Amino acid sequence: MKKIKNRKSVIILLLFLLVFAGALVFITLKPDTVFLIKQRITQSFDKAEVKAVSYGNDELTQITYSEIERDSNFIIDNSLMLINQENTLSDSFSPNIGEYKDSGVIMDKGLFKAYEKMANEIIEKFDDKLYIMSAYRDSSEQEDISQEKKGEGTAMPEGASEHQAGLALDVYVKGFAGLGFLKSEVGQYVNEKCWEYGFIIRYPSGKTNITKVEFEPWHLRYVGFPHSEIIYRNNITFEEYIESLELGEFYYYDDYIITRQSSEGYLLPKEYKSAVISPDNMGNYIITLKTK
Repeated sequence: MKKIKNRKSVIILLLFLLVFAGALVFITLKPDTVFLIKQRITQSFDKAEVKAVSYGNDELTQITYSEIERDSNFIIDNSLMLINQENTLSDSFSPNIGEYKDSGVIMDKGLFKAYEKMANEIIEKFDDKLYIMSAYRDSSEQEDISQEKKGEGTAMPEGASEHQAGLALDVYVKGFAGLGFLKSEVGQYVNEKCWEYGFIIRYPSGKTNITKVEFEPWHLRYVGFPHSEIIYRNNITFEEYIESLELGEFYYYDDYIITRQSSEGYLLPKEYKSAVISPDNMGNYIITLKTK
């Protein structure tokens, strides 16, 4: 009987030492590493459930792109264009860009309100300012940067960069830029909460095999709602998200209906409040319908 008790005591002691050692290692980890571990744990429990939904023919209506252009309920933007080395921008692509608040920073006009809201809330929460290191780049600028950083894996070739569409922002705070951005409170807030403003971390950690780009905690990409929330909460890349949207199917999430359709004409539910349509840069369009 004593031997059994002694064995139990030894096992309990060993378990305690293992837990203690694990806690000690966790405490001594760098703040950015600790943040990424916590983030992955949170994402593993807080998934976004996207449901496929079907409609009868009497519940759908057909609409053409020219009709969409005249429909005041529709916003036409580029928010869901997949831009990478496999899906490059065409020579005829014309970005919808403008100057952000007389700052000299040029970006897609659809980002103005979302970025302003995020930047203002960062000032309120942290008494710190979020800066933009790089936003829109024309093709010659992108080519120069690509050649300058050739072999580093941190710059896309000309035609394959989201910066050329004005949809990407490289951000920082004073004293914390690049990979060091994640060591700051603001950097961790941006990486955890940017989805609330319609942005994603375009090249997340552990996904280089898919994005072909190393982790860039400073590189934000605007995709809008509810796409930013789905991508963040399900810990997937933009590539994986676009691939999950099968042509002609309808998906329900929260108060949104999402459908990806070919450019021959669009079948949409008859009832919706507002809509956003964006090309996917692969010859199709993604339509996001707000139902309430």
